[in-house]
Amino acid sequence: MVVLFGLLTAASFGIGDFLAGLVARRTGALTVVIHSQIVGAVGTTGAALLLAGAPVLADALWGAAAGVMLGLGFIIYYRALVAGRMGIVATITAVWTAIVPLAVGLAMGERPSVVAIAGIALVIVAIALVAHGGGKSDSPDSGRQRRSLFQGGFLTLRHGVAEATLAGVGFGLFIVFLDRAEADNPLWPAAWAMIASVVVVIGLVPVLRPVLRVPWRAMGIIALVGLAQALGTLTLLLGVREGLLSIVAVAAALSPVPTACCALLFLGERLSRQQLVGFCMALTGVVLMISG
Repeated sequence: MVVLFGLLTAASFGIGDFLAGLVARRTGALTVVIHSQIVGAVGTTGAALLLAGAPVLADALWGAAAGVMLGLGFIIYYRALVAGRMGIVATITAVWTAIVPLAVGLAMGERPSVVAIAGIALVIVAIALVAHGGGKSDSPDSGRQRRSLFQGGFLTLRHGVAEATLAGVGFGLFIVFLDRAEADNPLWPAAWAMIASVVVVIGLVPVLRPVLRVPWRAMGIIALVGLAQALGTLTLLLGVREGLLSIVAVAAALSPVPTACCALLFLGERLSRQQLVGFCMALTGVVLMISG
């Protein structure tokens, strides 16, 4: 069940990323983040009010801290996608998303079995292979445009490495902070996380100045993005309640896999040999994590 919740989290976030990528081509990435986070916050808060008991202060604090990391992670991640090569950025972000909670879990005394550790290692390598296996958007023209947008800007390194690392650490801390919430019902920590994410993103609107108007045809997809992110947050909370943070977090970080699958099924994008190897390694790693 622990690995299953982690995989459900990866599926939710991965499908959400795919849908966000589709609609962001017309509306802009930050616009998608703002509206999808609002939808997720409304959905989880409404569910918590109807189905959960009274909120607990400690869970509110941990959930809010997780939401701050989620909101900042999204913003920095999209800056990284603009500043650097998308394949490299996605790889660095995904790997750090897995490594940060894994390291925290081990530091807190978690001791997965040798078989599970082998599975974790395979999954981390698989994440890198799948996320970096595309490269379709790394054209010379787009590279020149990204460098001109951020040349001399804050945290600008070659290929957006610094921003991708910060985004991955932010997403990893989002998982760690959610793990600290100990509510009997995971709806309230998820709701606090989504609300705090909205506050962070909206607070940066005057600085980032995204276009807030969204065509009605795109709102349906954006709503699905927000609901997918909310569902991923809930399954993540269920996973860390049932088992080891180090196992759940690594399984959850497999989100590039369903994103690539959706691109294959709905956009006809071909998988590279590197991605196929990554898929096989991911399946093997998951089996080892379950058996371990």
